[in-house]
Parts: sequence; structure tokens; C-alpha cells
Amino acid sequence: MKNVVIINGSPSDKNGLNKKANQLHAELINNAITSTQIKLRELRIDHCTGCWSCWNKTPGECILQDDVANCLRQIIHADLLIFAAPLFMGYPSALTKRFMDRMIPLVHPYIEWDRGECHHWARYEKYPRLALLLEKENDTDKVDINIVRDLFSRAARNLKSDLAFTYTIDDDMKEVCNEINHL
Repeated sequence: MKNVVIINGSPSDKNGLNKKANQLHAELINNAITSTQIKLRELRIDHCTGCWSCWNKTPGECILQDDVANCLRQIIHADLLIFAAPLFMGYPSALTKRFMDRMIPLVHPYIEWDRGECHHWARYEKYPRLALLLEKENDTDKVDINIVRDLFSRAARNLKSDLAFTYTIDDDMKEVCNEINHL
């Protein structure tokens, strides 16, 4: 059985992304896939201060006392992590980025040579695959989508994983669910 976590990075509950993320969540459950949707706008997520305590003083745990620690526990036990994010000026929402910055405790501070690049050691045996569900802007084109896909591919690589797929809210959520079933 798959365990999917949807990170909803929309700062508003009144847009197409929320409708589609809710639809995908329901579709996954209807297909006997464990699904959790985390709506970042409903959580307290402090900004990363770059103190590196999550590496030195409290390894693997951020010293900030907010809602992120619970989210990270859910993520590390997931098989697939879907970032559902609206695009603003060609990039995922600031709320999504703030949450991604706080994912740094999931890796060790130590560096290794990986596929011709320097990357952090894995802290855990297994990491979820990443995926994207994006809400485009009026002028979003394929180049914009590719830029965002590349950004999240880099994030996946830093988490010893890969980017499984990229969809937009214009796509049918049954098709997305079908793709998840075949991962």
C-alpha cells in the first residue's frame, strides 16, 4: 500500500489548487491509497534561521517550536510527497519555499560525492519520491514549468530521491491517481 503526503502550499483556500488538491486526496483514498493533505496555511511555520542546530545541537530536529516537526515525521514515512503549489512570478509560493527550507533536518551535514556533485549524507534509510501539482499563472508556459520542475528535481536529489511527475491543476486528478498507482 502506498502512503502519499500532499503538501498544499497555497496561501489561500479560495483558488483552483485547493479544489484539485482536495479532489486528488479524495481520489487517492477512494483507490485505497493512504493519503494525508497538509495545508501549510493552517500551520505555524517559522522561517529557518540558518542556525544549523538541526545538525549540531539537536541532530535531525529543528530547535524552532512550531508545526514543522510533525510534518517531517509524516514525510519521512511517506512513499510519495506531492508538492501542490500555486505559481507566483514563475515560482512556487513563498509558503512552499519556507516549508522546503525547514526540511534540512532530514539530511546529515556531512558531504559526499554523488553523481559528480557534492551532496549531504542521508539521515534515513528511505526517502519519499517527490511529485508536483502546480497551479499555473495566466502567462505560464512550458519553459516556466521546466524551471520549476528543475528546482524540485534538485530538491529531490538532495533528499536522495527523484521527481516522479509534474502535473498542473488543468490535468484530470484521476489520471494523477492512476500514475501514482503505477509508481
